[in-house]
Amino acid sequence: MNFHWLYKVERTSVLYLNGSSELNDLISSSDESLRQLGIIIKRNEWFANDSHLLTEQFGRPDYSHLLYRNIAQMLLGAREDISISRHSLLTRPLALAICKNFKYTARLNTIISRLTNAGIYDKLSRDGSFKLSLKIRKERVIENNNSLAVSDMFGAFVILLSGYVCQGFSF
Repeated sequence: MNFHWLYKVERTSVLYLNGSSELNDLISSSDESLRQLGIIIKRNEWFANDSHLLTEQFGRPDYSHLLYRNIAQMLLGAREDISISRHSLLTRPLALAICKNFKYTARLNTIISRLTNAGIYDKLSRDGSFKLSLKIRKERVIENNNSLAVSDMFGAFVILLSGYVCQGFSF
């Protein structure tokens, strides 16, 4: 996917997790558009923290967010109003370092391959995302604490009083 359009957008905010080391990678990228994107993010201070991802404000249509795909899937995978790109902006090759004479290399590779092919990682990620979305929904606090006043019940009292008057005339 081509992310070159991100640095040209003027009426949006590209939020980036504060403290992420990838901002330096964007700024020092050989790709001009990625370098410009990093410079613009830093200049405009388009930073967010982790708690921002869990708020309702996250899904605003004028924001785009740069974060690890795994984190995005974990935190936001259950939300239907957010689309997570399958394409990478930067590549971060990670490796598992083990000793050359590690006795269980073949067995470890077999286990990792079986877990990946069975979709266990994806299922655990989806389940974690779903649990997190349920937890967030439970933690929402309703701040609209309007107490019921007598003036709110005025109409009901008028109807009740008129019913008593009609009852008095009928007997």
